[in-house]
Amino acid sequence: MRVGVVGVNFKSSDLFLRELLAKAFQRYFGNSSTFSSVLLSTCNRSELYFSREDLALAHTEILTILRKEIDVPFEHVLYSYFGGECFAHLASVTSGLDSAIIAETEIQAQVKQAYGNASLYYSLESCMHFMFQKCLKIGKGVRTSMLFSAREGRLERSLFTLSHLLVKDFKTASILFIGNSEINRKILGFFKCKGITDITLCTRTPRNAQDLNVRVVDWQEIPLWQNYEIVICGTNQENYLIGPSNAQEKGNIKVIFDLSIPRNVDPALGRHPGIVLFNIEELSEMVDNKHCLPDAEIQKIDNRIREEVDTQLLIFYKKQERAAVCGLF
Repeated sequence: MRVGVVGVNFKSSDLFLRELLAKAFQRYFGNSSTFSSVLLSTCNRSELYFSREDLALAHTEILTILRKEIDVPFEHVLYSYFGGECFAHLASVTSGLDSAIIAETEIQAQVKQAYGNASLYYSLESCMHFMFQKCLKIGKGVRTSMLFSAREGRLERSLFTLSHLLVKDFKTASILFIGNSEINRKILGFFKCKGITDITLCTRTPRNAQDLNVRVVDWQEIPLWQNYEIVICGTNQENYLIGPSNAQEKGNIKVIFDLSIPRNVDPALGRHPGIVLFNIEELSEMVDNKHCLPDAEIQKIDNRIREEVDTQLLIFYKKQERAAVCGLF
């Protein structure tokens, strides 16, 4: 199977390099790129999946492009997988086993969206279609049969608990969500279920968020973020949306959760005396996966994923053999 991946995630790199690489991947391998590939970009990873006759040459081309953009050493934080190992890695990612918050559900939708977007812009090789379609199926099956559902929603609960601890009169606090992303939608829904009513969503396309039944405002209202006591940023934006230049010197304590890579909020804002700022890395550490899923269960799920991948690879190679035979006659 002629597939490969080059990537970086929360396990291989600190936030600084992840952010630099995320921006470079977006600039050079977004939908306007001439490099036929699938770019998976989330708050915890940036991965470029590709298919070429010569995988080693394609891998070299990707690194060369990245070196032109990034002027600090970064190769040591990248990982690469090819063939069956690439397939197995994507299956693990899609299943949520490779996530910072194990069993988080957003990654399934993110993989599906990345694959769907790439399919619109590029003529992907048949092996890429096969790999992504089967990994989405494996991910769904693992979630259904391995009891992941009991562990879902930990990030939402963590943000709710932190907000309750840090904000006076939290139940009546005003909350601004920036970005109509899948993660923001889940957190927003969780807060609504807990009785929080003063919620506003700021998005580039307000018409796409009417189903949420909250106040929806246009992107141009981002500078009014200081009117809210809690701000949750979860959107794909290369530059900072919120920074210290427009922060008030005085006022009530505000809590900001920045869930994005690249970051939406200038980290310098965290030094402001009236602001408490958390980034996605800090939040992931608070959730503490080590106590959420026993090692034996992780190994069991990993074994299940490997078995599914091996089965699908066998099917793929048999299809190739039949196609080769048919081509001879």
